[in-house]
Amino acid sequence: MTEAARRVAFDLGRVGVVVPRHIPVGALDASAIAADHRVVSGVRGQGRTITVTARRGAVEHRTISAIEVDPSLRGVDLGLVLAHELMHARLHLAGTPSLPAWLEEGLCEMVAVVWMSAVLPQAVLDRMLPALDGRRPALYRSGLARVQAAVRAHGVLPVIVAAERSGRLLPVP
Repeated sequence: MTEAARRVAFDLGRVGVVVPRHIPVGALDASAIAADHRVVSGVRGQGRTITVTARRGAVEHRTISAIEVDPSLRGVDLGLVLAHELMHARLHLAGTPSLPAWLEEGLCEMVAVVWMSAVLPQAVLDRMLPALDGRRPALYRSGLARVQAAVRAHGVLPVIVAAERSGRLLPVP
């Protein structure tokens, strides 16, 4: 799975979205995620980014120990989850201020869609995207819609960088 994550990171890098390539990726332990009280909006089981936070005085340092992914995922489904989790890793490693859940999940979903757009023909995307929207939890759907509106107005990278620096989404005119 680590090789698949490197491939997704490479694909994203080709379109200008740089995500970490050095993070180990392993199989998700379903019992561990079921016990995780921090799971957002009832989303369980496809992937998670394990962040370790340490404080030195007033300074907070975050590292990513691993990304865990459902071992049954293959192909596009695996790529989508890896792109999403790699974006979580980027946000945490960049020292991004704490983001509202809708914004962080919206950014991560947007990067997953960017990855799909980079690797799949338009005809396949046109068939897959509506089905994906139906599978997304409400928090992810609403966050993605708001982030996509900002991306249409400002572009992918300016939206990501602004969120990393300010903890906010760029305004939509």
